[in-house]
Amino acid sequence: MAAGALQLQILLVLLILISLFISGATTDSVSRSDSSLSPVFAPSPEQYSYDAQLYAPPVFANILHALGFEELSAAAASANLSTGAPITIFAPHDSSILTCRSCVLRLLLHEHSVLGLYPLEFLRRLASGTKIQTLADNRCLTNIIGTCRAY
Repeated sequence: MAAGALQLQILLVLLILISLFISGATTDSVSRSDSSLSPVFAPSPEQYSYDAQLYAPPVFANILHALGFEELSAAAASANLSTGAPITIFAPHDSSILTCRSCVLRLLLHEHSVLGLYPLEFLRRLASGTKIQTLADNRCLTNIIGTCRAY
């Protein structure tokens, strides 16, 4: 039951981030078909035009704080998440972070952040085993049976 609540919170964060980014971003018309997905999926930031100020680290920290993700909010305030393009954060709940004594928040934030916008319906259609490159070096999220898990 706790896993379901955590997934619901992650989806809520995702939807709010998507709505924020879509409302502020200007995108070119780019179409992607599901058949074009490679095993490791990373959207090309060159395909879009963004206001870099909209995606500065304080924006991410404020969003995470407003959604109740205090631990990641603190990490986002000092992390270098200024990509000049939108990112999607798959935010773990504070209780999960607090139980991990060896976790480094800045690294954890990078491991749970991916470049680009990932609408819920897109994530639901991803084939099991599809990997999405994170902002952390050599780390990706892997979709397993309709859920996203960090590996």
